[in-house]
Amino acid sequence: MQMESNAVIGAGEPTVLHPGAKLVAALLHSRAMFPNSALWLLQESRMLASRGRLEEAIDLMDTAERSEMKQVDALLIFDKAMVLVFLHKYERAAKELLFLVELNAWSHSLYTFFAGVCYAEAYRMCKMGLTIKGGIDNVDPLKENWYKKRAEECIIEAPTLVGKKKFLSKPMPFERFVLRKYDNLIKVKEETGLDLIDCINCSIAHELAYFWNGYNRMPEEHLKLSIKLLGYSANPDCKYASLNPETGKSYSKIKETREESFLRYTLTSISLRRLGLIDEDLYLLGNLKVLTV
Repeated sequence: MQMESNAVIGAGEPTVLHPGAKLVAALLHSRAMFPNSALWLLQESRMLASRGRLEEAIDLMDTAERSEMKQVDALLIFDKAMVLVFLHKYERAAKELLFLVELNAWSHSLYTFFAGVCYAEAYRMCKMGLTIKGGIDNVDPLKENWYKKRAEECIIEAPTLVGKKKFLSKPMPFERFVLRKYDNLIKVKEETGLDLIDCINCSIAHELAYFWNGYNRMPEEHLKLSIKLLGYSANPDCKYASLNPETGKSYSKIKETREESFLRYTLTSISLRRLGLIDEDLYLLGNLKVLTV
């Protein structure tokens, strides 16, 4: 983290996240030469996001006009949706992902499923009373039931969109991911009789955020918020479990499985590492070793 901080201010060697002043200067020069180019605007917004300046990245992407190339528009909207996920602005993130279904011929099941788990995460934020101060597009605590309904609609619809497009006559990898997650939810629902959204164990939205390198971009306050949200599904005796202050019990209505516990510990440890809490990170990784024995 110190190396990255030095690279940002130009006082150290370039890193993967912060490749140095020359590349930044070249990018800004291209933006000045082609101010209306959505592609260069996208690259500048990615640079801002890589530095943790997520709100600025969103503001910049919001200024983009429709491109003559749908591929560029699709990239821009997807990047915007992901940054919104990293900022825990789940309602707008879901809207952007569903817009991609109209814009892009590929990955409809993933976009729809991702939108569903974003709505589910917004529902969890409402349940836990977690709000973000300031800014726009934040989760609305008055829409708790609406988030739950929309989450269920999107998650149920997602598997019906699998197979619309194939690569080398095979389902896309993320389509297999969607089907596996959906099948697990249905299995838990049949066993417990709970609503589908209450059958989600570890946060799928955070799992997908990890895949797109979200934890390396989240500011400190959002890393802390991620830890709290990940604790939603934890068993009450687990470290970093988020407990309902009214009942003293877990918010989740289902017991955390070994696999889901493994996943939650991993994502929480990454958040702790990014916050510089290395000892806490190592403690959780030590528990991971116990879980895998």
